[in-house]
Amino acid sequence: GKVYQVEYHNLDMIISIGYRVKSQRGIQFRIWANKVLKEYLLKGYAANQRFEKIEMDVQQLKRKVDEFDFQLKTNLPLNEGIFFDGQIFDAHHFVSSIIKNAKHSIVLIDNYIDESVLILFTKRNPKVEVTIYTATISAQITLDIKRYNAQYQKIEVK
Repeated sequence: GKVYQVEYHNLDMIISIGYRVKSQRGIQFRIWANKVLKEYLLKGYAANQRFEKIEMDVQQLKRKVDEFDFQLKTNLPLNEGIFFDGQIFDAHHFVSSIIKNAKHSIVLIDNYIDESVLILFTKRNPKVEVTIYTATISAQITLDIKRYNAQYQKIEVK
């Protein structure tokens, strides 16, 4: 027959010819082709399994984020905490509700604490720890904190 110069070979054509040849070379080809096809199938299957696992992990993470989002939305007070001039009581009420609803600890960073801060902390749950960070502690506030700590759950000032 004629011999044609072919630049590209079709996989289907190569396999179909290899399976029609009845010689030792044809047998070797079929063994090789089966081995290669099995490897590709197994590798493809393994890759597919990895993708499925990654997809499951992503779905699980999405569920966790949704749960976390839900917890945040349902456990936070409805007020946003942005107040304008003249809304002193609203701001006071908001801070009060945060202190009352605290479960484990409260950290206050304030360079200008006075006894009004201590009065707010009388509303906390006794199991809630309070730490105040401030730049300066006057003699008067030191005395106020000492008296507060003698009567109520201790507040740590740093």
